[in-house]
Amino acid sequence: MRSDDPRVAEATLKNIISLFGQDPIAEAVKELIQRASETIIFLPKNQMTTIDNGSLTIKGGISFNKVIEEGKYTYVDPFLIKKFPLKLPKKGKIREVDFELLNFKGCVRSEEALACIGEKNSKPGGIEALLAFGAKYSDIQANMMVVELGSIWTTDNKDRYIVYLQISPCGLRSLECVVFERIWPPNCSFLVIN
Repeated sequence: MRSDDPRVAEATLKNIISLFGQDPIAEAVKELIQRASETIIFLPKNQMTTIDNGSLTIKGGISFNKVIEEGKYTYVDPFLIKKFPLKLPKKGKIREVDFELLNFKGCVRSEEALACIGEKNSKPGGIEALLAFGAKYSDIQANMMVVELGSIWTTDNKDRYIVYLQISPCGLRSLECVVFERIWPPNCSFLVIN
């Protein structure tokens, strides 16, 4: 069965339910799991749409701190500066790239989004493109999370991390690090470079 097959979610739920006994706490947990599984809807790959596009300028030879300063972020995950090296053009050079923001009409896993981007003959934007995007299009970040799948940091334990932009509930712009293996809600977009 494919991971987007609804029978997978059903089978997983049955496996989880079978692990619990009949005590009241277990019954409450089962009910919460049941409700949560009903709200996660995985849609076919053809439910991907382009919601915005434009161009980005990636400047060369500047520090990570300078790029972050240009983005005017309120919060930056401390792992970013340590673990995500920038691949910028040489000092004094710039690189112009065209981008698209792709959105799925339902929840999607990082791996599935990456596969869809590949089928579109595009490549996922990396952290350099995401930082350039955040500096130029901060208004878009106010409406949805923007995810890059092109720069993946792998830990010694083989955990994988990526970066995304978001606005916190109190309106603060943040640049955050998150595990690659996650399910993204419909209110996020994926940065793609053409």
